[in-house]
Amino acid sequence: MKKTYAATLANLDEVYSDIGNFCRENGVDGASAYALNLCIDEIFTNAVMHGYKCDPSKNIEIELKMSGGFVAATVCDEAPAFNPLTDASKPDTASSVESREVGGLGIFFILKTMDSVSYRRRNGRNEISMTKKIGK
Repeated sequence: MKKTYAATLANLDEVYSDIGNFCRENGVDGASAYALNLCIDEIFTNAVMHGYKCDPSKNIEIELKMSGGFVAATVCDEAPAFNPLTDASKPDTASSVESREVGGLGIFFILKTMDSVSYRRRNGRNEISMTKKIGK
């Protein structure tokens, strides 16, 4: 599955539906599908809010495919270059929830949830690729 979405949070329902359909059609277990959905939601939302500053004229592309017992997902946008693996602030995981600043846990969550996560800037696009082993 490869699809382009307008960069608006209103499209998240369509993204969820498309991910769900892909997972059902490819026999992806419920826990892996749920993790994939949450991680793509985080990347999509960050691209909309931070990369594109809520500009609905911009696009975000999502590609999903099966590869040797893994689901491979790539999310691409044409926002200014930003590598969340190196450019994002490290989250405060030691303080209590009440004393932490809001935000900053998204990439931490993605790294803990997915089996691999990588970033590259190619042809003026941010590309975040992730894999998740089915049934893991």
